[in-house]
Amino acid sequence: TIALDNRELLSALVKRRKMLKGLAKSLPHGTDMTDDIAIAEAVRESSIMGKKCTRRMPFLPGPDDKYAKIKELEERIRELTQREHRAVAVFVTFETERGQRNALHALSTGTLNVWRNKLDASELLLEGGKTVTVHESARSARDSAGGSGSGNILSAAILREERPLEAHTIRLVKSDDTSDDPSRYLLFRGRRVLSVKEAPEPDDVRWNDLQVSRRVRAVHFFGTTLAVLAFIGWSGYFIHRLVRARPGEPHAPIFIAVTNLLVPKICEGINKFESHSTEAGRQCSAYVKMALFRWFNSAIALSIVFGFVETISVEDGNEQGKQSLLYSVAPIMFAELFTVPTIKLLDPIGFVRKHILAPRAAAVDNNGDQHSLNGLFVGGKFELADLYTDATKILFVALFYSAIFPPALFLGSIALMLHFVVGKFCLLRRWRPAPDVGHHLARLSRNYFFGMALVMHVVMSSYWWSGYPYDHICGGGGDNDGDGGDGGDGGGGYYYYCSQDMFRHGIFPPLPRFQPEGEEWMTPTQEVLTSLYGWTSVAVVSFAIVAFLTSVVRPTIVSIFRSTYEPDGKDQNVNFNDVRHLHEVSGYVPQCSSRESGFSHPLLACDLAAEEEGGNGNGIDDEFIGWTDPQHGHAFHNLYEDACRLLGGAPVEKCFSIARRW
Repeated sequence: TIALDNRELLSALVKRRKMLKGLAKSLPHGTDMTDDIAIAEAVRESSIMGKKCTRRMPFLPGPDDKYAKIKELEERIRELTQREHRAVAVFVTFETERGQRNALHALSTGTLNVWRNKLDASELLLEGGKTVTVHESARSARDSAGGSGSGNILSAAILREERPLEAHTIRLVKSDDTSDDPSRYLLFRGRRVLSVKEAPEPDDVRWNDLQVSRRVRAVHFFGTTLAVLAFIGWSGYFIHRLVRARPGEPHAPIFIAVTNLLVPKICEGINKFESHSTEAGRQCSAYVKMALFRWFNSAIALSIVFGFVETISVEDGNEQGKQSLLYSVAPIMFAELFTVPTIKLLDPIGFVRKHILAPRAAAVDNNGDQHSLNGLFVGGKFELADLYTDATKILFVALFYSAIFPPALFLGSIALMLHFVVGKFCLLRRWRPAPDVGHHLARLSRNYFFGMALVMHVVMSSYWWSGYPYDHICGGGGDNDGDGGDGGDGGGGYYYYCSQDMFRHGIFPPLPRFQPEGEEWMTPTQEVLTSLYGWTSVAVVSFAIVAFLTSVVRPTIVSIFRSTYEPDGKDQNVNFNDVRHLHEVSGYVPQCSSRESGFSHPLLACDLAAEEEGGNGNGIDDEFIGWTDPQHGHAFHNLYEDACRLLGGAPVEKCFSIARRW
């Protein structure tokens, strides 16, 4: 599959379909929306009837206005078909897994070699440059880390063990080839080093964004991240105003619960300004933004807003205790028990689509079928990033405040069980299928954010224990209870101010030895517990830094200079054609996802029936597409057919991605 930089053309064709769908609702029932003459006649009649009707709003566009915009867009599409489109990516599906591994071993190289267009064949020039021997692990990399994955920064360094290796010989040229020049078979057309890597799943590819460069993607990501950070700052300021303006009232927890529900839609809207070559990349970007917001909104913001002496309540009935941090954490945990599961079960958007919009959609369908009606019953759209951040948010809040609010662990476990049960029900009964995005999002959540939550738990617990009793008062001339010692007047014990807040003073680790001389406030048992947590936090933070450097930073630097490709697991010796009939196996067929286009099925973006000259090659069989439409077939959902009709039935050349098989 050769993907072209036709993003603007595909976007225009998808927009045209949406505009025709909107125009069909204004035309008489039964109008053939594929016949331009019939559409023009129906628009003329509808415009005449609209002028006689006095109930139509004057500021709403009429059928003639919509039709005029469609004609303008069609002219733009004709201009785009005359442009020259270059190739931006090539996807190759091999018949055997061994063929894929051999190609990746021989062609993958460092990023620097691709930038400099310099061939590094030092490891391949064996036996006259015709063969190369590689060693592969006979067991999956996930098995060596107890199923945690090779990217687990907290466990891979400890659980890594030697895996058995198998030697394989790759023949780079035919046995009768006398050439010893590696550029003949390692360079594209003998002059270009290619960036070759293992491809994502077919459903994971975002074909419209493949042409966007890394620099543009980085700029987009930087801009959207700044927008999310600004939103986080606004939320923190609003929480601060609510806490100070209405102390003791549940306005702040309610605001936190509501914003946690709205942030997925907000991040989804912000992410539309980004470009990602894969759906997994888009989900990971949304996950990072939602996790940062929910972590700050649910846990960190309250710890900043409340002062040190407002951390816990000293006794029941204390006016200061009614607005303490401890009193605000409990409502947040209870909100997690009911708000998200209740909204998922009620499914208000799905109710509107199925019970309000669906009965009216069938009456305005001009195709003589249930195409519009089916689009309202495809199920609700869910984001994996939203589900993962729901889990990490509960875990983070429970671990963050467990030292001062131990019931948070119990409430968090109940909340996670409810989220699992409700999520499983919705996944099987309510939501539409999601694209296969691979393991990237799961590993990002499990290996990094769960690890960060554990680090924050140990560090914050050491600070929480060091701050007791949270009153900035020390006793002098006796014990901390003021029972003995000489006061300034020769009487009983006396008390004086001393800062107990090691966190805001930047002291790490918060050990008893860092108490100012003469201002010690910790009890002997508190010193033991604080020392235990303090040194544990030092060990955990140090291990996390070392593991991050060895598991993330080091491989990234190495990949700049040489190939880091390593197959995962043993070759299963299963040919592609033996499993291509299975529903979950598909090919790399360019298409626009139905989740973003808004239609009941994806929109194809290539010529499926193309035949090469001489009859040596074929287009793509229907079973490679990955989905079916028994009523219309694939041609009905093909943007290539739309472009051909706009050009009077002539074939459109060099404008759509090419998919071939041999």
